[in-house]
Amino acid sequence: DVDTIRFRLEPDKPGYLSGEDVRFLLTAHTPDGGPWSGLTVSLWVDSEQTRIPMTELDQGRYQVIIPAPRPGEHQATAEIKLGSAPVGRVTATFHIEEQTIERTDIGLNRRLLQEIAEATGGRFFTADETLHADLSAMKLTSYQHRFSLDARRTWWLYGLIALICSAEIVLRRRRGLL
Repeated sequence: DVDTIRFRLEPDKPGYLSGEDVRFLLTAHTPDGGPWSGLTVSLWVDSEQTRIPMTELDQGRYQVIIPAPRPGEHQATAEIKLGSAPVGRVTATFHIEEQTIERTDIGLNRRLLQEIAEATGGRFFTADETLHADLSAMKLTSYQHRFSLDARRTWWLYGLIALICSAEIVLRRRRGLL
């Protein structure tokens, strides 16, 4: 389709949360491939009659920000005109989740975290409780593990290191780096 080559309509991300603003970007190219400025672009979602004008950001780039419609799959359509003559129409799909943005911004599932803490023998603290409570209630532990290489058991490792170092010296001499 010629319109989808010259015009591209995209939401800034494929999915949104209920209550979140949806941002659409349209890029327009002239038939010879350059940016197309001075167009009148209007957008509508699904089969609504309300047309929302898009504003030109810079040469050949237009945007509009709308409130998210009801949850589900939606199709946005942009109609592009030069003056009063239509020059193209392009569509894009996007998805609205049922979960609200307020619920996601909280960022923690308190009940789940408390259950994990109890199941693993730990304790659950919120930032507010920790800042206002006696910090001695939180006990931090440390973990130490000793690691040692015994030359009698790992002779092959030292041999491998010597072989690699020797190969590097030979390669550096051949390239003139030594």
